[in-house]
Amino acid sequence: MSTPSEAYASAHQRLKAEAEQVQLAARSSVRAVMDPSEAQSNMLKAGSALVQAGRTFYFLATTGPSAADALACTRDFEKAVMVFTSWVKGLLSVSGAAVRKLLGPACARVIVRASDLTLRASTSKVQAADVGQLQSAVEALEKLPYTTEAAASQMLRESEALVKDARREVDEAIDEADSGGGGSDGDDDDDDDNDDDDDGPGLLSRSEVSRPLRQLLTVSTVLISISRGRGLAGCTGASEAAAAADGDRKQLDGDVLAAMLVACAQAIANGVDSTVCAAHDDDLTSLTSYALSLGKVLTKLSSLLGQQCRLSGDAKLQRASDELASCLAAIAAVASASSPSPSSDAPS
Repeated sequence: MSTPSEAYASAHQRLKAEAEQVQLAARSSVRAVMDPSEAQSNMLKAGSALVQAGRTFYFLATTGPSAADALACTRDFEKAVMVFTSWVKGLLSVSGAAVRKLLGPACARVIVRASDLTLRASTSKVQAADVGQLQSAVEALEKLPYTTEAAASQMLRESEALVKDARREVDEAIDEADSGGGGSDGDDDDDDDNDDDDDGPGLLSRSEVSRPLRQLLTVSTVLISISRGRGLAGCTGASEAAAAADGDRKQLDGDVLAAMLVACAQAIANGVDSTVCAAHDDDLTSLTSYALSLGKVLTKLSSLLGQQCRLSGDAKLQRASDELASCLAAIAAVASASSPSPSSDAPS
């Protein structure tokens, strides 16, 4: 018979693999026939039972159990994990893509905490705090949104906040550059500050760069805000419209459309971060490259909002689209002007 440590280590490997299976299930588009409310309720109940099983496991693991007792308790703990996992997979199978995007990692985190508990027990390092982490991971599930609209709204709100933070950061840097506080706009810097610590200027002191950059970040915020409001509202009933759609343009299912809005918003937040970092690094080539790539995602989001969310006549969306075209043209002009031109000294 294996020792307690060997039983715990073996359980750790099995639970680690189970966490990976949950992540895979979250990315699956296979839909099952099950009542989502029932699956959610049973998953949360199974999570509470898992925490209780974790407490029992911890108590026994810290009291020097016999091999037989350790094996039996470990099996009970694993069984609690498997029951929880079965309801997780069931709920994922009846949830939309936006819900799965939030729920999958959160549920996998619960199983990882359970796996960590067995791993630490195998090295006699398990502590009460480890059970506390498992309990916290389970309790976090109660706060998650379980409808497509609520889940998408939460992720869109997070992306919008990131873009707004970046916009404020750029505004402050540009204001500092305009007031001459940056120290790298060509003036002699006679202060005792380390120039590497100056956040300002360089590129951001040049209006042909700062103006379209500000405009680009503003458009990013506006489009994500529209997505979170009227965009998501346009997803409601999109499934019926998709079923009735006939003609050249395919109408997306509401769950799929909401997931695409979220994916665009998250890509925009990442693109904004890269663009702003390049601006602070005074790297014009990278800045224009990132900005133009960001523009492609913004154009895609604008198209989704107009065509799929049925907002083509929305004045705010139209203004944002016009401003996007304007700032991208300005950025492209800066990129073109900064590109090395072919030598005019070539022999004729």
